[in-house]
Amino acid sequence: MTQETKIKYAAVGCGGMGRRHLRGFGALHHSSMANMQLVAAVDTNLEAAQFYASEAHDLYGIEVRAFASVAEMKAAMPDVQAVDVTTDTGSHHRAVLACLEQDLHVLCEKPLAITTGACDILLAEA
Repeated sequence: MTQETKIKYAAVGCGGMGRRHLRGFGALHHSSMANMQLVAAVDTNLEAAQFYASEAHDLYGIEVRAFASVAEMKAAMPDVQAVDVTTDTGSHHRAVLACLEQDLHVLCEKPLAITTGACDILLAEA
């Protein structure tokens, strides 16, 4: 699969769980079977996103741009199609909603949200 046909995705939430996901997705990055390409890291703590990006490069040779918000990332990289949300549980609702508002496909670490009402809002937005 060529780089042009791969789904470009961003990591949203660059803490411990995000870095664990990086190891899983990173290991697949250079596989001929992989149909996804990590291109961006987003965290409200820009330093965390920058650290994640440098770790992606150091471990897997992946060039990743760092951003402090999903809106900023999408404005700079409109070809990003999907996200992997690994923020802390209390932030899932806010992070997923920000991604859906940018028309992104979302993979979210469980739980999707803390309450069923918050989940209903996300489902309606999706």
